[in-house]
Amino acid sequence: MSQLYINLLLGEAACTYINQNLGIIAPNKPDHLEKLQRFNKLVDITNNPFNEPNSYCNMSIPTIKAHVVEKLLSNRDRHDTSTPESKLRSSVALSKQSGIGQCNEMSYIAIDFLSKKQHNFTLKFCEADFMHVFVLIGSTMNNDTKIDLNNPDITTIGADTIICDPWHDRCFSIFTTSGTVNRFFKPQMKEILELCGGGDNILDGYFYAYPTPYQ
Repeated sequence: MSQLYINLLLGEAACTYINQNLGIIAPNKPDHLEKLQRFNKLVDITNNPFNEPNSYCNMSIPTIKAHVVEKLLSNRDRHDTSTPESKLRSSVALSKQSGIGQCNEMSYIAIDFLSKKQHNFTLKFCEADFMHVFVLIGSTMNNDTKIDLNNPDITTIGADTIICDPWHDRCFSIFTTSGTVNRFFKPQMKEILELCGGGDNILDGYFYAYPTPYQ
């Protein structure tokens, strides 16, 4: 089995863990808020959580979002920022406890989950022009890499590197097994970044890959 295929399987396992096993709710995803309302999933969103049955069913989506955002911001205020690793670990713990997180928190959980797997890969925490965060999984990536969305460089990124985006619940390769750019890479990135508020020329930008605290 190729390393590229292994990386894809690992990325999909991380997305499944976050979105299905943990059921993390992102307040900036309307379908997640609708799920809360529809299935009445109880989340500890305040110091005095709603205990009445059907509480979410009786709330409007904007009200649910306001409460979930409140809890998300409270979680972020409680991060242990003494070291990068303690920040990541505290974020993961709080997100799991509350069931809430956006792309930052989901990426942290993915990194924590994948770091426990015994495989030949490197994990990178990625930012796309300050609009979105996701994870790279690969075996030959350089450090602190700046990646051109329109023209990714295989010598810098590595042939087996994949995008693992738990917020979007999707994984895909940057390159094919023959070394050419995956024809789905640009459309997928464009779709993701547009959902995050990107403009018409979004693929003229870059994303930046940094080592994780576990590297």
